[in-house]
Amino acid sequence: MADTSNTTNQTETQVVNIPNANERANYTPAEGQVFQLDFDLTEQTAVLMGEDLRIEFDNGAVLVFEDFATADAAGNVPMFVMADGSALPGSVLLALLSGEPTEETAAGEAPASGGGSEYGDDTG
Repeated sequence: MADTSNTTNQTETQVVNIPNANERANYTPAEGQVFQLDFDLTEQTAVLMGEDLRIEFDNGAVLVFEDFATADAAGNVPMFVMADGSALPGSVLLALLSGEPTEETAAGEAPASGGGSEYGDDTG
């Protein structure tokens, strides 16, 4: 499997293509980095392998975003622009892959009943 490594400037948008069959491409996210994906991420297998984001394709190709989880912890998480033009912050992608909730519940826990509306036949 051939490997390629890609690094970019902080504010540069980099187009990410599917590597050739059975090849691997590595990307190192930087603060403010934007990755334009030319494929549908929802049709691929994306997993966290240690600190790296790994995207696997049916043709055996692999994309690796090195130290992806570490970048999030340091506040340097990249932005991903999907093939349909929608933007997905890397922190949301990381939360989805790790099973963490992405939003807090607005109202919190429901209060327990005070019993004022309970019905009782015994009036005496």
